[in-house]
Amino acid sequence: TTAAAAAAAAAAAASPAAPAVAGRAIRLLSLDCTGTLFDWSATIGELYSRAASRGLGSDFSVPNGDTVMAAFIPAYQAAMARWPNFGFGKLSSRDFWAKVAQDTFQNCNCQWACDAVLFHRAFDEIYRTFQTLEAYNIFDDVMPFLRWAARHGFIVACVSNTTESYRDSILPAAGIMPMVHVGIFSKVEGVEKPGAAFDLLLERGRELLSDLQPQEILHIGDHPCKDAQGAVEHGFQAVLVDRSSTQQQQQQQKQQDH
Repeated sequence: TTAAAAAAAAAAAASPAAPAVAGRAIRLLSLDCTGTLFDWSATIGELYSRAASRGLGSDFSVPNGDTVMAAFIPAYQAAMARWPNFGFGKLSSRDFWAKVAQDTFQNCNCQWACDAVLFHRAFDEIYRTFQTLEAYNIFDDVMPFLRWAARHGFIVACVSNTTESYRDSILPAAGIMPMVHVGIFSKVEGVEKPGAAFDLLLERGRELLSDLQPQEILHIGDHPCKDAQGAVEHGFQAVLVDRSSTQQQQQQQKQQDH
């Protein structure tokens, strides 16, 4: 599995018998979240479409997931350009996502999205969905990997370009947060990968291990630039994971189970 491969890399670097980078072994494991620990249970467009339909009921028409997804992407990009880090210091996470959702459905020519009462009926259900595991699939190898890391005494960090919902809702519901020592989430901190979030990771890591060096950190993630390249540029070690085969295997298993 992907986590097993990452564990092997960490174990090799942590082993006193293995060649250590710059004479130092790995002491802190840093994990990306989306695409590494879990993925969406459906496309964002499909999740928006389903949730809006539930919120509004059968009296109102809601576009299908593909149509919503095509409108979501530019709406999200525009919002992030205007309010970086999900509105850090300017908007609450809920207000940020409300603006994205309203622009998305207005761009789909949904008249109900122009009515404040109707829109919030839809949006309340969308926002609720993304605060629960309903919107996510936790990869099967994650908990075994985290238990392995705990047994071997690693400090574990989660570093993600996301809102506080991962810290407050998703990671706790998945049983992951109790196994995490350091959490860095861009909405909370105002910094993101591949940049200052990694600087903050080293700073927070040194609060737990005062002599921690950059090369003693292994960052594991699925994005070539935000995860692998960003980590390496900060002096960390990095593992780039490819979850495509994991996603296919879990989907096939679900089909067999049904």
